[in-house]
Amino acid sequence: MEAIFLVGLPGSGKSTYVKQLLSKKDDYRVVSMDLIREELGICTSGKKGIGSKEQEQMVRQTEADEITSLVRDGFSIIIDDTNLRSEKRLSQVRIIKEINQNYKIKYVLVKTDVETCIQRRAGEIPANIIRMFNAPENWVITDDEKNLVNEVLEVK
Repeated sequence: MEAIFLVGLPGSGKSTYVKQLLSKKDDYRVVSMDLIREELGICTSGKKGIGSKEQEQMVRQTEADEITSLVRDGFSIIIDDTNLRSEKRLSQVRIIKEINQNYKIKYVLVKTDVETCIQRRAGEIPANIIRMFNAPENWVITDDEKNLVNEVLEVK
């Protein structure tokens, strides 16, 4: 069993990468913040974006609940989110490991030029927000993470 965390800017191609992965690993379950927003009625189908602070808290809680449920049920999972905050990644990894220590944890860093990401998400997420997400500290894998993560892969 495996948990794959996609890490990347909005518009970097994480969801496209998920589709490629699923063509090879069709038994995996995907937890996607974008799909959760659609299911909760925060964004319309096919239109990406973010909700209010309260809505985003509900989205994050739903994501955590889905991850917990799928890991308890023994599914391999792909977490399709920006995952740029090490504290959030580490919290989720610890939850997974508490449920099942044998889960393999893999980070896939989807590195795409920030200007390309801004063009892809024009009209959905302001450019200054995407630039803020691109802060160097968001790409650091902490020592605590290194102790729990089995593999880090960088794709462009």
